[in-house]
Amino acid sequence: MQSSDKKLPLWLKILYGSGEWGISSIGMMRSIFYAIYLTDVVGLEPRLASFGALAGIIWDAINDPIVGYFTDRLNTRWGRRRPFLFWFAIPFALSFVILWSAPNWENQTALLIYVTLAFMLADTFQTLISVPYLSLTPELAPGYDQRTTLTIFRTVFLLIAYLTVVVAAPSIVKE
Repeated sequence: MQSSDKKLPLWLKILYGSGEWGISSIGMMRSIFYAIYLTDVVGLEPRLASFGALAGIIWDAINDPIVGYFTDRLNTRWGRRRPFLFWFAIPFALSFVILWSAPNWENQTALLIYVTLAFMLADTFQTLISVPYLSLTPELAPGYDQRTTLTIFRTVFLLIAYLTVVVAAPSIVKE
């Protein structure tokens, strides 16, 4: 048996797959509820909320390849990807709190600037976690079959996170 055909232990597959939970649940919450939050809770005009989200999405298209570039070139004793997961896990969580903590300002322009910067900050930290995390798959499992199995575990956690957000979040967010 070649080293690329070596089977990964079940605990590693579960541990790796569970990493998808935070990334996917936060992404799904943002996809479903953020626009409603901006208009109904923050009080931002819908056209401004759309503009802020667009700026964040454009920023995402820019920062993903930048983070990929850096994770591909980082060399530490812990590898190329793991330092990003260690360094940015707590800032990622804090940026989620900032994303949902808009100030109670009357000025629409100031609100737009705040929520756009909060979106961009949260997206940046999500990228700093998700790009290295997803790049771990071929490093953990160099063989095709093991990469496929690892991806299945990650996808199962992704689906569970999505379902949890869709079912549980509305009951948590009730007015």
